[in-house]
Amino acid sequence: MSDMNEVTKGIGDLLISDVLSRHGIQRENRRPISEEQKQKIRELVEDLQAQVDQFMKQQSMKTTQVTHGGNTASEPSDKAAPSRRRVSFKRS
Repeated sequence: MSDMNEVTKGIGDLLISDVLSRHGIQRENRRPISEEQKQKIRELVEDLQAQVDQFMKQQSMKTTQVTHGGNTASEPSDKAAPSRRRVSFKRS
């Protein structure tokens, strides 16, 4: 999990620095963030991390079920997929 946190942090840093540089904001001109704002940002990041973890867990479960031959209601089945055959009608 530590590697994933490092990747996430690196992507976040890259995006933030890109936005700041695009708008010409230098380190010297930045206004300080209050402790309340910092806490809200931490909570947003934790919530996002929990959502990503849940999504990854669901994807892992789906992958495991597919590799073991199990089908679930959310997975497409060959039987459920409509066939695309041409049907011709003979005129009498």
